[in-house]
Amino acid sequence: MLDTNTILNTCYETTSYLRAIAGYSHIIPVILSLILGIFVIIKAKSTLFSKIFLAFVTVFSLWLIGDVIIWTSNNYYLVYALWSFLLYFEIVFYVLGLYFAIIF
Repeated sequence: MLDTNTILNTCYETTSYLRAIAGYSHIIPVILSLILGIFVIIKAKSTLFSKIFLAFVTVFSLWLIGDVIIWTSNNYYLVYALWSFLLYFEIVFYVLGLYFAIIF
């Protein structure tokens, strides 16, 4: 049987001095990119370019939120679940980035 008291989140333990700045380095870009994405879709009258850009920014923001949870959470099981799930966001992020570059 696995003893849950001995499981250690090494990211959490080895980066204790960086946890305070991790929130600022992730949440500020999330807010600014979502504001920019909404601004572009309002000004561009919902063109394909603006929709792809908003989707790109939204996936980027979700990826950043998951990343900040991984770096600041002490719950090993939450980190384990999110870490594998964030790979799907990265794939969508790269595909949308390529599609955005082709359209641009």
